[in-house]
Formats: sequence, structure tokens, C-alpha cells
Amino acid sequence: MIENKLINLKKKGFLKLDNVDLDVLNLLGKKIKLAFDRALKLVNEQDLTNEKLNHFIKRVDRGSLDLNCLSDSENLSLDLIKNLEIIEIAKEYWNSKKIKYSRSHSKFRHVDPLNNKQTKYSPLHYDGTFLNHNNSINICIPFTGYGGDYPGLQIFPESKNFFKKKIIQKTQRFSFVNYFVNSFNPIVEKGSYICFNQNVYHRRTIQNCKKTRVNLEFRIFPEYTNDKNLDLDFI
Repeated sequence: MIENKLINLKKKGFLKLDNVDLDVLNLLGKKIKLAFDRALKLVNEQDLTNEKLNHFIKRVDRGSLDLNCLSDSENLSLDLIKNLEIIEIAKEYWNSKKIKYSRSHSKFRHVDPLNNKQTKYSPLHYDGTFLNHNNSINICIPFTGYGGDYPGLQIFPESKNFFKKKIIQKTQRFSFVNYFVNSFNPIVEKGSYICFNQNVYHRRTIQNCKKTRVNLEFRIFPEYTNDKNLDLDFI
């Protein structure tokens, strides 16, 4: 099974998987939703006294909280991540015996489809533009869901073809171009997750959404990655 998924990851640059521990997911999700509720209240009060929540309060458009925003949120995230199938796939993908994660580039995300600042925050992009590394995977685990009633992601399979990349970039300005490119808008139920590498173009989708999405974005790297800006540690 891993071999087929590894082939797909190498070919397309992304996977949808479904072996999330629901007990850990529910426990962490409940805590993070309460943290976002507190942060939203502090936004309305213009209160910056809670330093752990200021990442959200100062930039509501980003809709994110740091991995260590709560005393146990990082450890619970590691409990959630360490047994995911993508970890073993990533070891094969990178020929790496161990996997590292980035504290500084792993976030909890809150996307309200009725908040104009948040809906406009994530245009078409690929993570390699700000990571400056050729080996990374972003693991996106919803506490709610992706797609359907929740804000989702439009994902363009990885391509090494220069002209295909240029066409994908045109979809940002000319929506009709989407009819001529291959893309996916996965529906990701609670208990499943999506992951993609640093070269995959993607963007937030909001159309016809009614519910707020809350999720974890957890970035992993091979053991031979060294970058102080990523605040790396082993899983």
C-alpha cells in the first residue's frame, strides 16, 4: 500500500490519507477551537495582553495560532502526527531514517468564509516560495472539514513542465483558464487529511461555504535539513 502512495506522491506531489487518531484529534480540536474563541474575543476588545494568542489577534487575515499557543498543544500535535502514514511514506520519499518538523512553520488555522480579510489572504502560491527548501511536506489535518460547507483547497498536481506552470499561474487572474488545467478540490472529512510538497500550487477556496474551518498545518522535513529559521526538531 505504501508503495502505491509513494508513487502517487512522487508523481502528483500530494496525497489524501485517512489514518488520524480521532481521540487525539477531538481532544486537540476542542482545545484549539476554544483558543480561537478567546482570540476572537480579544480582537473585539483590542486586547494584546495574551502573548500566546497575539499571532492571531494582530493579523486576523492570516487566521493562525502558533503550534505552542497552549501549554500542551505542541505535544498533542506530535501525538497526532507521529503515527500518521505520511511519516513512513516521507521516510521513503526522502530516503531519510528520521523526520523533523518545523515549529515556526506549523500553525493552527481558522478560516471564516464570512470574514473578507481571511478569504482574501491565501492567493495561488506554492510553499517553496517562502521555505527556500527543496524537501518539505505540509500536512493539513482538519478538526472540522475541508471543502463542501467548509473553506477548502484547490490543488494543482505537481508539474515540471514550464508551460503548465505558467498556465496554472494564469488561473489567478483569468478564472476561465481553470477549465484547461487539471486540479482537485478534495472533500476532506474529519479523520482524513491532505498533504503536499513544496512545489504544489494551491489556493484557498471559499465558494458557497457556510462554516468555519479549523485545522492544523504541520510541516515536516528530512533529517538532513538544517535551518535555524525553521526551528526544527525530530518527531
